[in-house]
Amino acid sequence: MNRLRARLMASYLAVLLITLGVIGVLIVLLLRARPVPVEPIVQRLITIARTVERASDGVLGGRLLTPNRPELIARVLDELASRQTVRALLVGPEGVVIYDSLGVFEAGAAVDLQREGVLPPAPLSGSAEPLFQGRFTQGDGDVWLFVGQTLPQPWNGVVLLLAAPRPQSSWGEVLNTFGASLLGPLIEAGLVGLVIAAILAWLTSRGLVRHLQRLRDAAHAVAAGDYRQRVPVQGPDEIRDVA
Repeated sequence: MNRLRARLMASYLAVLLITLGVIGVLIVLLLRARPVPVEPIVQRLITIARTVERASDGVLGGRLLTPNRPELIARVLDELASRQTVRALLVGPEGVVIYDSLGVFEAGAAVDLQREGVLPPAPLSGSAEPLFQGRFTQGDGDVWLFVGQTLPQPWNGVVLLLAAPRPQSSWGEVLNTFGASLLGPLIEAGLVGLVIAAILAWLTSRGLVRHLQRLRDAAHAVAAGDYRQRVPVQGPDEIRDVA
């Protein structure tokens, strides 16, 4: 009968593990499908933009960058992008790209800048032009977040953008972020389920064993010649049929 209990216990554990696994996968899928917060990326771009705005080279202020110095424009923007780990672009008032440090947009290409708001000026900021934020989409569908500022004259409405790709959730990121918080409850649920499975296996096997023992005793009595022996018709249908 111990083998019966063990088999019942194994079957309950299998159902428990499969159920917990399905629940875990569904939770991860739901977490992966939710939008990734972009506020940290935007805040980093704002910090970089205001740092550069206050810097002595005056890149955002346009003091070094002038339209008639394209080689200097490329060098300054490439150095800025490399130093700050961002993408730097110059875009004309009609959405025409003048320079892209990443080289995805060629000069003269059009980009649709979706502005999403003007940022409040930083304390002690001497710039007359406020920073603004938004996003644009490349030809491959990738979305980039940006913080920009309109350059002063003689730029005639040209804006300088600092951009970073919009984050996308991956399996690794979801597991790194929520793995610890998910693993604990799943382990607790598994332990509780293990106890319940053990109790159910014991109760189920106990009832079956009692009915089977009665059948065994009756069979032994009949084999010994006691034909008056009667077996109580109890238990599951299968045992009733045998009785």
